[in-house]
Amino acid sequence: MSASTAPSQAAKPSLTLKRRLNAPAEKVYAAWTNPAHLVKWFGPDSGPVSKAETDVRVGGRYTVAFQTEDGEQHQVSGIYREVVPN
Repeated sequence: MSASTAPSQAAKPSLTLKRRLNAPAEKVYAAWTNPAHLVKWFGPDSGPVSKAETDVRVGGRYTVAFQTEDGEQHQVSGIYREVVPN
């Protein structure tokens, strides 16, 4: 197989969120980075958040575990690639 037809390495998944919110930047930043705030709102419905951990620094990790109203358990995690407060 030539280099031009070789399968490329798949990129690791990433997530970029862009929204305009009618709220001060400090409150939005805290909602995404403070575990005490994350447990109050994270998830697709009103199911409980059982775990929220953040190490907000470049290279730091985050983990959020939650249950949906139908009982399904989910966990999301990742590494902060860029951190710009507020």
